[in-house]
Amino acid sequence: MKTTPQPPLFASLPSAPQPPKPSFRHRALSYLPIVLTLIVALGMMLVTGFFSMQASSSMNTTATPLAASEECLTPNEKFFAPVINDLRSQGGDSAFIKMIVNDPRTAFNETLVKINVIGTKKKADYSHNTTDAATRAVREFMQKHDSIFTLAEKKYGVPREVISALLFVETKHGNNTGMHHVASVYLSVAMCNQQEYIDKNKQALREQFEGSAEELQALEAKIDERAQKKAKWASKELLAMQQMSKLSPKPVLALYGSWAGAFGIPQFLPSSYIRSAVDGDGDGRINLFEITDAIFSVGNYLKTANWGESTERQRKALYAYNNSDDYVSAILSLARRASDDNDPALQKKTDANTAKSSAAKTSKRRTAAHTAKRSHTKKHHSAKR
Repeated sequence: MKTTPQPPLFASLPSAPQPPKPSFRHRALSYLPIVLTLIVALGMMLVTGFFSMQASSSMNTTATPLAASEECLTPNEKFFAPVINDLRSQGGDSAFIKMIVNDPRTAFNETLVKINVIGTKKKADYSHNTTDAATRAVREFMQKHDSIFTLAEKKYGVPREVISALLFVETKHGNNTGMHHVASVYLSVAMCNQQEYIDKNKQALREQFEGSAEELQALEAKIDERAQKKAKWASKELLAMQQMSKLSPKPVLALYGSWAGAFGIPQFLPSSYIRSAVDGDGDGRINLFEITDAIFSVGNYLKTANWGESTERQRKALYAYNNSDDYVSAILSLARRASDDNDPALQKKTDANTAKSSAAKTSKRRTAAHTAKRSHTKKHHSAKR
């Protein structure tokens, strides 16, 4: 019997339609977010690296000029570096500091470091300033500049004998104003607080000291203290020189004076110039190498230092000028001798010198007149011919 095939119990269902395969474009777009993320991350890394390199480059650029500037420093700038830094910290002008340090006349003098800190072996001797010759010189100076002294006495109340005596003791009325380069003096002394020179000064002290160990130790402590004090003083005077450079008709780097840095006929310090120097002749300049300005400036200094009628005030005023009792005594003694009209021997010699000078001037005038007359006579005869 022929049978008809039966459909299976679970007939096969038609298969679901298969989605079309994505195109290359669609596949590429699916990766786009990942690619963008990677690009952003890479960009951030590049930017961070760039700024890091810039910062490093900036640091290197800053360091290079400093190294270069150190290499370009002059020998004097390297040597006086402690002083330069100190002056700048106190507001000193860099251009002025550079100028004085690099001036060809500027030089370090170790002897001045020693003298200004531990002094000299010999005590200053002023006895030669109270001789007959010194007294005559003071009197002649007063006579020669009588009109100037009259004005200065009226203005400041300081006797001419005292001013003339002081100027004689200081520089022999301007004949000996000193041979030390003033800027070099202060730059040298300003180095005295460096340990190297403190040690050298202590060694110099030990070599000449005779006393107990305790006394030596006390003196060495004084050297430490004095070195700091003198270095500070020298720096102050250098800053005063900076102020002076705007006022003085004489360039400050051309100043020569004493081993203590005093200059001019009255031997002022730069700080004294700023405080007390005056224009005595009214020419608009303060030149301490000119007699009038020197006389007026000394009068002003002593008046400011409280000069008065009493011996005590006079001594204090002169002591402010120079911290030495022997110095004060020498000036007052010389001034008294110069004002003593009862000394016939001195007066006779002074009058003789004045008469001799007057006779010489008269002789020169007569010679000049005689020469002029002969010249005129020759011209007259030549005209006749």
